[in-house]
Amino acid sequence: MGFGACLVVSAGLCVGAGVAIATVDLVGDRAETGKWAMKSYGKSLAWTAAGGLVGGSIARLGAKSWGEAFTGDVFGTAEVEVPLYRTKMGLGTGVGGGRKGWVTAPGEVPHRGSTLLNLAVNAQVGWGICGEGADSALHGHLGC
Repeated sequence: MGFGACLVVSAGLCVGAGVAIATVDLVGDRAETGKWAMKSYGKSLAWTAAGGLVGGSIARLGAKSWGEAFTGDVFGTAEVEVPLYRTKMGLGTGVGGGRKGWVTAPGEVPHRGSTLLNLAVNAQVGWGICGEGADSALHGHLGC
């Protein structure tokens, strides 16, 4: 669940989801065993922090600020001129004279290439640093 969420949300929300999932696991383990598994909880929080740092650092490469890197989403946009309506342009003579053109305004549209790149990078970061549990690259290593 956490990995799926971290594919599409900001690095900051991903860290929040990781902390929430680790806390739910801690409480669930307590209810099941009667003991607080603080070592496991600490390890989960450490991996969450590492993932947030790596994800935020990668996001910072394309963001305007650290704040944007941790709060921006995965969906890329492109600035375009949005056509509003066609009208006569320039000086025309007589009825129907002059050329017609589009009056435009600046706008943003989804950018498929940058969005897919962001999703791919998020997937690789999650796979590389224990975000996918047993399917992660480091599973069985470094306490993952």
